[in-house]
Amino acid sequence: MYLWWVLLGPWGYALPPGYNVPEGPCDQRVFVYGTLRNPLVRWLIVGRRIPTVPAAVSGFDK
Repeated sequence: MYLWWVLLGPWGYALPPGYNVPEGPCDQRVFVYGTLRNPLVRWLIVGRRIPTVPAAVSGFDK
């Protein structure tokens, strides 16, 4: 986890030119799998606990 935080964490991140960040909370639907299923990783990335709901892609097999 430490190596991920140091190499891929938000330190030194700069927004791309012309990108605007919305002010205040906003609702977004995001489909993720893999790393972001881990609550600790989500907390490290987002900075707070966020509710999640299991989802599936129809017609997709592992």
